[in-house]
Amino acid sequence: MKKKQDLHKFQEYFDNYILSPDYEIKRIDQVPVGLVALDLFQTTGENKYYDFSKKVFQYVESLMDEDGLLSYRQGQTVLYYDAIGLTVPFLTKYSQVVNDRALEIAQQQIQYYVDYGLSEEGYVPSHAIDKTTKIPLGSSNWGRGIGWYLLGLSSYYKETGEFEKEYRGLLNTLKSLRNEQGLWGQFPGSKDKFDASASLMYIYAELQNDPDSYCKSELMRLLRIFISVEGEVLETSGDTYSANYYSSTFGKSELSQGLLLSIISQL
Repeated sequence: MKKKQDLHKFQEYFDNYILSPDYEIKRIDQVPVGLVALDLFQTTGENKYYDFSKKVFQYVESLMDEDGLLSYRQGQTVLYYDAIGLTVPFLTKYSQVVNDRALEIAQQQIQYYVDYGLSEEGYVPSHAIDKTTKIPLGSSNWGRGIGWYLLGLSSYYKETGEFEKEYRGLLNTLKSLRNEQGLWGQFPGSKDKFDASASLMYIYAELQNDPDSYCKSELMRLLRIFISVEGEVLETSGDTYSANYYSSTFGKSELSQGLLLSIISQL
């Protein structure tokens, strides 16, 4: 009964806010809302969520350049890997529920990064790729950015089994870069101060394909000193504005909070 009540409350919020006529999709950051809509459609069977997911997909298509690549912002000549994490999980799910063309778009995004953005050793992606010169730009070990890439890669690998070398290779590299607490910092391998967003992204991505890689007791042992008495996740690095322009502040974050809740729900 409680689950039904919780679902009803969530639907009420989603319907009033996301399905509102005033809600407009303006940024690629909003694409994950389409993933929620697909989950609601599968859970409730209500077509309004199916229809909204199609609007999100149409928006994603509108962002594609002449080479079929999705930029973080329209018109950019630099490709950021944030776009992979924000779109590929949705595109993978959309391909299951609505239209398998979405999987081709997802594959294009990952393939481009595999071709031009990864280190030869370790399969670590650079923050960005200049689309004109195809030269990697920015940090090669920005933690949260690697997490965005890994989220997309993990969801696509789960669906198709493709890019196994890149997926498993990156996970192995990240495991070798854990800090003394067994987690990850803002810049794994060079700055070990715990960053919740990087750490939780890696854990969530690995659990998608290896559900036994963590158990709840182990996870809470690792994270307990970074969770407040109110249950809030602490120590997420601040906003990053572009390649080589990173924040030095840390605090609470809705991203990390959502990731932790998503992880716990699977354990």
